[in-house]
Amino acid sequence: PSYILQSPTQLHDLYKNHPYALGLASEIAQSVDVKLPQFDVPTSDSVPPGEDPHHYLERQVWQAAGPTPSPQLKSRLEYELQIIKAKNATNQFLILLKLVSTLHQNGFFARLQGSSANSEVASELRMSQIYALDLYFGRFLNPGRTGWPDFDLSLSPKGQAFAINLLLSTYSTATRLAEIVHFREKGL
Repeated sequence: PSYILQSPTQLHDLYKNHPYALGLASEIAQSVDVKLPQFDVPTSDSVPPGEDPHHYLERQVWQAAGPTPSPQLKSRLEYELQIIKAKNATNQFLILLKLVSTLHQNGFFARLQGSSANSEVASELRMSQIYALDLYFGRFLNPGRTGWPDFDLSLSPKGQAFAINLLLSTYSTATRLAEIVHFREKGL
């Protein structure tokens, strides 16, 4: 079964040969009031007691960037950190930082992919192996984007099991944990 919310236009396109089903679907949709659950990202457990999570993230980033970052790097990191704070995504970064660091320390391969790898903050914190300074960050996280940023993380099957167990044991009160597995055939 598919659990995907689709627009009326998408449903019409899918079931245009079944107008009776579309009529029933419309009646059902008008008779229910669906509220999707809201949840907060848990607070990262790596933040020292009494310290603000965003200040902790900033401290980690500037320590990784070194004592004299180039003006271009300084500007990019300031910009990204400002957006991360404004979008309330600090804890996501900190949780991912701990996850990736722990995976690496335990000998597992872990790499950010997709637009999340375009973050220079992620690059400086060694969550990404991409030098992201010349890449477009806005596709991943920008002031106009609604919703949470998504992080695409590549892991081996053993790394996936380790990561899931780590997250569940660390954030046992978290109500949502998603695992999306995608296998792509490679051609020559």
